[in-house]
Amino acid sequence: MDKHFLKGVWLQYGGRIVGSFIGIALGLVYLFVGFWKMLFFALLAGLGYFLGRQFDRKEDLKEVIDTIILEKWMRK
Repeated sequence: MDKHFLKGVWLQYGGRIVGSFIGIALGLVYLFVGFWKMLFFALLAGLGYFLGRQFDRKEDLKEVIDTIILEKWMRK
């Protein structure tokens, strides 16, 4: 296959490809481990992604948490 073709497919359908693999992986975890353990695993994976994204952006984690808490609790 042409390298440019694969790059085009990835650029156009990358989110769907990654989302499908994540869905399949979580489905397999559900089948073999159970719903609540899978849900906890997904929560930890999401938390890890969130923390990694903040690290990549070089944002101060304390400021991010303060912003989230203040927006949630101070909003009317």
